[in-house]
Amino acid sequence: MNDLLPVFKRVKLQINRLYISIMGGNIFHIFALSLLLTIISVTECRILSEIPAITPVRNDNTRINVGVQPAEDYVALIVNEKVRLIQNELYTANEQLSNAKDELVKKDNELKLLKADLQDRVTMEARLKYAIANATISGDGWTCNTPNPMIYPTGDRYCWIPSGNWVNFDLKEKFTINLIRFRLYDQDARVYTYNLHVSSDYRNWISIAEGATGQSAQEYLLKKALQIRYIKMEGRNTLNAQLHLNTLTVDWV
Repeated sequence: MNDLLPVFKRVKLQINRLYISIMGGNIFHIFALSLLLTIISVTECRILSEIPAITPVRNDNTRINVGVQPAEDYVALIVNEKVRLIQNELYTANEQLSNAKDELVKKDNELKLLKADLQDRVTMEARLKYAIANATISGDGWTCNTPNPMIYPTGDRYCWIPSGNWVNFDLKEKFTINLIRFRLYDQDARVYTYNLHVSSDYRNWISIAEGATGQSAQEYLLKKALQIRYIKMEGRNTLNAQLHLNTLTVDWV
């Protein structure tokens, strides 16, 4: 039906020209042309009323009230609306892509930090393991039937220290430590009372356990990691005035 509109326009133009040319002539001809022009105009209005109207949207999403549009304008509006929707989709996609890139950069940085932290931890654990294996033991009156209680944890091999004397372990460098484990002689039912101190410089000591009692395995997980190089212990048990230490180790967890 839309295709008839250009035809009606051309016919109306010809009728108008003919109408003007016969002005003052036969009244019947003038009446017939007027009637034909009216019929064409009414038909054209009916065709236009059947073309659906759309409400276009500006870039700021404000709607424009344009009412009924001619056919060619209607097509242009449809095309413009499609273009606008595609542009909005492209804008949204670009925004999502930008956000994804930012998130990727963030995750990549987190991964680098994690790898660096893991490498530091592996390096620290290796150094600490070496330090434990090569710790220097000193103190007054201590005796061991094991080369190093820090690396030879057995039930029948231990160091013993007379009550009142301290046995000192030197890791030879400072480490960040928050876990100390040791095992007391446990081949019978004796109970030990002991003191455990740590230091980073051998001058300022921090008490980890004072007058503590226990049997066999003992563990201290510190609330706050400390810089530790030196560890010292002293104590006694319910059978004699000695501290018997099977093994001692430290860690960072």
